[in-house]
Amino acid sequence: MTAENLLQLEQPALTALIGLTRLQRPEAELSQALNRIRSVADVEQRQRLLSVIVSLLPTEEVIQMAEKLLEESESMLIDASYLRRMRELGREAGIQEGVQIGREEGIQLGLEKGVQDE
Repeated sequence: MTAENLLQLEQPALTALIGLTRLQRPEAELSQALNRIRSVADVEQRQRLLSVIVSLLPTEEVIQMAEKLLEESESMLIDASYLRRMRELGREAGIQEGVQIGREEGIQLGLEKGVQDE
């Protein structure tokens, strides 16, 4: 799904998922998404949506772009450094899992090759 299609739904809660879409014009689409989230009257809900949008953005470059678009008062509502740490921990856990799977598959391939050589 493209970010443009998501934004056409005009649902602030869904707008927070923009990081899971294909961003064709990141700055414009992020700006529009943040404006949509700003329209949420409930401060607590707006805080959660801002946290979600930042946590789901695909790259550090896009995250920095979003942070620049956020007003200082909005930046205070989210703990971007916490979200970055959580993303990094998730990335490290994914790498470790991938290495483990690779080892297991390598062992399995070695066993299969050993059986074929006999």
